[in-house]
Amino acid sequence: MCHDDGMRMPLWLVLLVTLLLLMLGGVLMIAAAWMRGGSSRAARWWVVRRLVDSRWAVTSELFALVLLPLIAQTLLVAGLIVPTVALLAGLGVPSGITNGLMIVAAVVEVVIWLVVTLPTAHEAIFPMYIYPRWLRAQRAADKDRFMAEARQKRERRQQRRS
Repeated sequence: MCHDDGMRMPLWLVLLVTLLLLMLGGVLMIAAAWMRGGSSRAARWWVVRRLVDSRWAVTSELFALVLLPLIAQTLLVAGLIVPTVALLAGLGVPSGITNGLMIVAAVVEVVIWLVVTLPTAHEAIFPMYIYPRWLRAQRAADKDRFMAEARQKRERRQQRRS
């Protein structure tokens, strides 16, 4: 990997950074899969038992179902980009191309983060596809309950106005 001053990043450093990124991303991905698919109480620590209509009440679910997998994926992508860019730079590929590769990877990651996180922002119930299969029925029932409560509140307000 070349810096502006023409110095090359040592191979051992590239390998170390790559290994750390891939290992951390892998560990986080395994943890995310365990939390999503595990049936033990420890694996499901993040499940909110009695859901209330507040986005702050589902912080643990947001972490386990959305943020942790995204962070893991970003680390894994970075762990693949670092050696690729270093290899290309070592082969004498112009820095414009290697920089372009890093920019494309960063833009793709930002788009993925936006696509995944925007539907979950400011919501107590996420879109059903975010939840594991074993939790969807419970969250669908919670969503129906929230909608019924909101409907009752609207009706009470209308009755007070009348």
